Amino acid sequence: MQFQVASSLARRVERADRDQSATLKAVAAYEDLLRLYPTSEYVEPARTGLETMRAKLAEHDYIVGRFYLRFGLPAGSVKRFEGVVDRLPA
Repeated sequence: MQFQVASSLARRVERADRDQSATLKAVAAYEDLLRLYPTSEYVEPARTGLETMRAKLAEHDYIVGRFYLRFGLPAGSVKRFEGVVDRLPA
């Protein structure tokens, strides 16, 4: 059931240059599944979905960071670029 909730939220995700509230909810749902059901058959698809959602959030941070940079707001862009580094695995 939890995997269906997370997958449903993941399908509602907007483009990277739009509001990412559905993406954040999908991340939370995938993390809940992994925390609550570590031996579930859906662990691997949930990990894949979580990686995809985190990549979408990183892409959003990158786009917003570039926007701030174009408009001469380097402090804001640094925060967003740090978000890209934090969201993507090493």
